[in-house]
Amino acid sequence: MKRLVVLMLLCATPAWADGTINTLSPGGALTGPELIPMFQTANPASTTTPAALDTYLAATTKTLTNKTLTAPIMTAPVLGTIASGVATGLTGLPLTTGVTGLLPVANGGTGTATPSLVAGSNVTVTGTWPNQTVASTGGGGGTITVTAGGGTSTGVSTVAFGNGLTVPSGSSGTAAVTLTNTTNSQSGASYTLLTTDASKTVWMTNVAATTVTVLAAATAGAGYAVAVVCDAGCTIARSGSDTLNGAATSITLAGHQLAYIQGDGTSAYRVNIAAATPGTIASGTSALGTSAIASATCASVVTTAATGTATTDVVTASFNGDPTAVTGYIPLVAGMLTIVSYPTANNVNFKVCNNTSSSITPGAITLNWRVAR
Repeated sequence: MKRLVVLMLLCATPAWADGTINTLSPGGALTGPELIPMFQTANPASTTTPAALDTYLAATTKTLTNKTLTAPIMTAPVLGTIASGVATGLTGLPLTTGVTGLLPVANGGTGTATPSLVAGSNVTVTGTWPNQTVASTGGGGGTITVTAGGGTSTGVSTVAFGNGLTVPSGSSGTAAVTLTNTTNSQSGASYTLLTTDASKTVWMTNVAATTVTVLAAATAGAGYAVAVVCDAGCTIARSGSDTLNGAATSITLAGHQLAYIQGDGTSAYRVNIAAATPGTIASGTSALGTSAIASATCASVVTTAATGTATTDVVTASFNGDPTAVTGYIPLVAGMLTIVSYPTANNVNFKVCNNTSSSITPGAITLNWRVAR
């Protein structure tokens, strides 16, 4: 008969370190060689999983001392006072509550806890930082020293340019000073120069000769200068006992002749007269008469306006067509009519004269004329 031998193996339950793990309460401290604390349940074997470990850690508060954490993610931690560290990668740091100390000028700050504006020349500062008011007490940007024409003005705030110099209108940018000449046109029978005529050209547009009297040299001041030109000629007369060109009391200008007059600021003027330049003063046409002209007489003068003409000018004239077929101007043995031309102030004049022994009734004819100087 066979014997049934039953080998009974006794399986021992695992030992948990020193046994204290079985009685460890949540949040309790381990003693002995245990390495991993476990969340204690009725069945210790069922608690040795990551999920059980997470549950345990979430239910407790842990204290880390001298631990190295690699890229940890902390949700709403209260860090308290940090002894040291590098905050290069931090963002969202509030300036009102998260920063202490003074922000230096190099980083956009003032470098001081009590910034303040400082008053300067022609500038006042009132109030306290940051509510300070800046006001100007000067004359628009400081003072200027100007030296010109032998004189100097110091401490002026505005420079005014006289006749002959102009600047563009505007309030900013660069203003270029330009040398100009302004014309003062006059048409009266006479004119006396004024201080405001300095560096101007006084142009007398009269149809007849006129008189221009200079301003007293002492009143005009040193450096006073003016140009004078007269369409019909004029006389430059002195003021009081002042002299012109050393001793003269007056100087005569021909029509359109220009004089440059400069005073010495005391009692004398130098008058430089430009030579008259030949040219046409006036030109036009004149129709001659057709009434009978008795022998050895002249017809009534035909006068035509020629503005600017002086008695010293030259009048030239020619027919505007062939005259040899016009009665009175046909070449004959008995002779033909003769035309006499001459200038008067601002006019040209023509007379038709009969040098023959008989009366002649001339045909219609027109002259083209020109006044030259």
